[in-house]
Amino acid sequence: MRRSGYIGKVLFQVILLVFLLNSSGWAKNARYSGVCQLAKVRIDGSTNVNQFHFYYRHVLTEDFSLAVLPAGSNSLDSLSFFIPIEHIDASNPAMFDDFKELLKASKYPEIKITISDAELLHIFTSRDVKNIPLNITIAGMTNDYVSPIEVVNNEENQLVVRGRTRIQLTDYNISPPRRFLGMIRVKDEVFINFEIKLITQKANSP
Repeated sequence: MRRSGYIGKVLFQVILLVFLLNSSGWAKNARYSGVCQLAKVRIDGSTNVNQFHFYYRHVLTEDFSLAVLPAGSNSLDSLSFFIPIEHIDASNPAMFDDFKELLKASKYPEIKITISDAELLHIFTSRDVKNIPLNITIAGMTNDYVSPIEVVNNEENQLVVRGRTRIQLTDYNISPPRRFLGMIRVKDEVFINFEIKLITQKANSP
């Protein structure tokens, strides 16, 4: 009787330990899968006399599978979205050829925006993120930025955020052009606006 009581006590302690590990997240292997969409991309710039805008009106969609990793682990996976420069619309069509030349589109026909899986997971699980690290590739050069974001739709399985990333043309070794004997000067500062939509469902791995 004494031995069976001891075994029962040990078994209870093991069950309690497993429960505590799961409740603290140490033994969890939660996984989120679904689609991530990049939409409503708008590039804002200005000269010393006016403003200009370029629009990419298509929706880019990528599938994803995000796993909650143990504490101290890092995921190197990421999602990349490729924006074909040829499909961008200009608020002033006369500026489009200059825009393509500026971005060296004949050699580098796409703008790439990359977001790490870890940051996407952080957005979806915390739902109160103010900034997101991302990198942007233009004219063959990649730079890292931290973009302010705003949650505009927050539902159980869907989250929509909007961001506005400030870049400088000189970040990409692009000299801001001048026109009409230097009378019109494009400013170095440019803003890339975007919307990210995460549509997902959570499922714990067996």
